[in-house]
Amino acid sequence: MKINFLFLFLFSLHANLIAQNIGDFISVEPIGQSSNFTIPSTHIFQKIIEEGDVLLQGGVLPGNNDFTGYVPIAGSSENGYLSINSELTSGGVSILDINYNLTTKLWEVTDSKAIDFSGVAGTSRNCSGTVTPWNTIVSCEEAISTSDANNDNRNDLGWCTEIDPANKVVIDKRWALGNFKHENIVVHSNERTVYEGADSNPGYLYKFVADTPQDLSSGVLYVYNGSKNGSGNWIQINNTTPSQQNSTLSQSLAVNATVFNGIEDVEIGADGMVYFAVKGESRVYRFQDSDAITGTTVTNMETFVGNTSYDIEHINGTTSVSWGGGNDNLAFDGDGNLWVLQDGDNNYIWVVENGHTQSNPKVKIFGTTPSGSEPTGITFSPDY
Repeated sequence: MKINFLFLFLFSLHANLIAQNIGDFISVEPIGQSSNFTIPSTHIFQKIIEEGDVLLQGGVLPGNNDFTGYVPIAGSSENGYLSINSELTSGGVSILDINYNLTTKLWEVTDSKAIDFSGVAGTSRNCSGTVTPWNTIVSCEEAISTSDANNDNRNDLGWCTEIDPANKVVIDKRWALGNFKHENIVVHSNERTVYEGADSNPGYLYKFVADTPQDLSSGVLYVYNGSKNGSGNWIQINNTTPSQQNSTLSQSLAVNATVFNGIEDVEIGADGMVYFAVKGESRVYRFQDSDAITGTTVTNMETFVGNTSYDIEHINGTTSVSWGGGNDNLAFDGDGNLWVLQDGDNNYIWVVENGHTQSNPKVKIFGTTPSGSEPTGITFSPDY
């Protein structure tokens, strides 16, 4: 059974916790899943919406919810749009207008609508995505189809779709980013560079540099070739014509691009390094790009976290816990802690604290999701 709830985390308002940041907590006891959603006693949650709830502009929220993206209105942490993916074979995205009531200390939904994808031949298995620096949503398809229902000479599925959350309409599928099973993308603060990966085996790591800031419709696409523990290079592949855009994976194979077993989320840390989760390898890697726009070399590729066990200090003692498989969605909080959501094994919500290294680990467990569910798509408001 798949459980589909959307939770937003708040803080208890006890006087001694007013200055608490979201990453300040004692780990929950690592005993695996149960019927409960277990989080630290210092934190509380609110359920916003669940599968089957009515959307105010028609229809209901679909199931298999994954990526959520909070888009602030005028930079606000109390008023924004919340985009929710549905990772079903006929996929979907729902946009909610949400407002934080400072009196009740609860979020309220004032509008909600399902996005119409008919103009881009539909969508499927909307997995993860991103909030761009210019406050649009990009929803990514973790599916490929070589059909061409709208006769545009492009595969119908296997793309990233940009959405205007304010007007709740599709902008376009972003063909130049390549055709493959996408988990997510991350857009650099320069508003041109995108990092992304293929969630498949073989999977590949990509870098895209847009010709124009805030416009993902055209640019240069590279694939990574090099070491998983050292250095490498970005190799340019063709992505201008529809046939070139359809053939991202075969071009990657032809240039002997480095194979990863299922690249999930990709994020950029405050240290400027790029972090990406590889679920099939039970690791989160990181690397340094020589230059986000002009660079063609990569240095310091390494395993940042995973593929080992960590001593977890919790209220009842210390337990050695295997990282296990399934590291999936990633997000950095305002203190530079990396939140890692696990799709598999015990489905933990891990937090890797700022300053962590494999030789000096700083790993905690924030939560354990209920049996039958996985944690997905973490998103933060601007104030975290």
